[in-house]
Amino acid sequence: MRQTSMRMIASLIVIGAVLTAAGAAGAQGSVVAAPDMATIGAVPTGPVAGGAPGTWSAPTPDPGAPADLVQQISGTGILDPTPAEWSPQGTLITSSGFDPLVDGFSFMNYSDHADGFPNIANTVFFDVPFEDPVGLTPDDMRALFGNEACTNRVGPCLPTLAAEAAREAYNNVMDGGHCFGIAGTASQLFDGDLPLRAIGSAFRPPYRTPWSSTMTRTIARNFAWQFVNDANQYQVSPTQAVAVLRRALKPGAAPYVLALWETPPGQGGHAITPTALYDRGNGLYDIAVWDNNYPGRVRAVHIDTTANGGKGSMQYLMFTSPGQPPTMAGGDFSLIPAAKLLGPQPCPFCGSAAGTTLTIDAVVVPSGGTVDVDVVGLDGKDIPGLEAFPAIDPPADGMQTFPVVTVPEGVAFRVILKTSGIKETVVTSVTAQADHGTWIASNLAIRPKSRDVVTIRPDRHAIAFTSTSGTDPTMTVIDSEDSAGTGTSYQVEMRKVRLNARRTVELDLDFDAEEAILLTDQRTTGRISLAATMESPTTEAVLYSWSEAPPRGYDLTVDFKQWTSSAPTALAGWLTTPSGERRDLTWRTRIASPQSAQTAGGVAGVNTW
Repeated sequence: MRQTSMRMIASLIVIGAVLTAAGAAGAQGSVVAAPDMATIGAVPTGPVAGGAPGTWSAPTPDPGAPADLVQQISGTGILDPTPAEWSPQGTLITSSGFDPLVDGFSFMNYSDHADGFPNIANTVFFDVPFEDPVGLTPDDMRALFGNEACTNRVGPCLPTLAAEAAREAYNNVMDGGHCFGIAGTASQLFDGDLPLRAIGSAFRPPYRTPWSSTMTRTIARNFAWQFVNDANQYQVSPTQAVAVLRRALKPGAAPYVLALWETPPGQGGHAITPTALYDRGNGLYDIAVWDNNYPGRVRAVHIDTTANGGKGSMQYLMFTSPGQPPTMAGGDFSLIPAAKLLGPQPCPFCGSAAGTTLTIDAVVVPSGGTVDVDVVGLDGKDIPGLEAFPAIDPPADGMQTFPVVTVPEGVAFRVILKTSGIKETVVTSVTAQADHGTWIASNLAIRPKSRDVVTIRPDRHAIAFTSTSGTDPTMTVIDSEDSAGTGTSYQVEMRKVRLNARRTVELDLDFDAEEAILLTDQRTTGRISLAATMESPTTEAVLYSWSEAPPRGYDLTVDFKQWTSSAPTALAGWLTTPSGERRDLTWRTRIASPQSAQTAGGVAGVNTW
């Protein structure tokens, strides 16, 4: 939910590990281990309609799946019919005609890793290949944010450095699941706002369309809406939702994504597709929904319009861990027009960007516990105007996701990461993007009982990092606007900065002086690695340098005043010791055109060591 401060802990919700009925606290189950998927090669039969439209029949497992794996997955309840207490009841008021066995997708919500529980279940029961799904590609970044995301205007998108950083961050956040994108895509297809070819189909309805990269890319684009928009602008009370859906749900029209959050709010979210409205009498209503965690079935959101002084109350059962009580959603929620997810979106790294957008990669905490995140001003106080938007997707197996945060333009801030109850080191990255600037602290190894702080200063184009336990961070700053206005971008990245406990490393990129400076209060360090990247519509140059054990308090300067596409080797750099001695850096150079430098993972040379 929208908040004026960000002091929240993202909960751990295991996608796919559901209980068979509401109130089934104490039901037994176990997390499914990844099998040897090479033994699963036959094509499953897939779920089929059991006679009347909307009637669910459990799918037949892949014949090659081990029996114990099939039993484990079946035991979670993901294949069971909807229990009576969570099925729509009452007198039908209005219906879109949306049939999950025709208009929904035939697989369950998935993560970005083939060996995650939902993906294994999809392979065994729902005819989905055992592979990592394709997320946002450079061309998808162009579709979302226009030509400013690319260095070229014709042909496949060659992403700018900033666009590639955003793409990587967004795909990492989607590790937890894709429910928002799935719900939005199904609604758009049903309403005719999106052609079937957007999911790789010529004539088959979504339920009969095979899984493909075309489909998953469309879902990822729709999911990305929530990174740059505020879902809370569409927030409604339960009573208001009944009125809105009474008017909007008509034959052939299911125009909304229903986004809801756990109770208490701020802990995790989910997105589903409302399809019909039922009157249960005495002010009680059921919203019939297709929940993409339960392919092929209809479920109900319970509404009591007499509660809370007429504002109403809502209840909906969400996923939880095996053997744990179900997770209940309640309170207000959002009805987001699915058509809003289509077309160009506000660009967080372009010249029109308002404020600084902050994303934090999901972390895997297999033994439990959490990473607590606090975003505050440099004085440690709450930031007026800060907004935090929890991801509308529950995280996957043992995974913790974090809200997307928007900090007012030009405001410096600190991201404080503290562990609570974790037993192993977890790794994450922090990415901040604003008008023509990107700051990344990656490879952050967050250890038990540690306190790690990332400081972002947009006014100085600087990023700093300190940790109570010591770590080996990678610091990156991107300048997306060169002084000459030629469309040239610069990226400076430092790796292997072996930071001792309670020491600080800072990377400043002075746009006006066209210099990057690395500052540290280290006593000693091992080898550090520097990569400087220039990207223009015609040339890209990547240069590397290594320096052994710089003395305490050293400054490392990269001067790119003369470094242009016409002078791709004119990059200067030096190390300044505390005594003022200057030692020039020796560069190893690689130059390539964008066309030859492009790789599946982004631009060649970037993040390549």
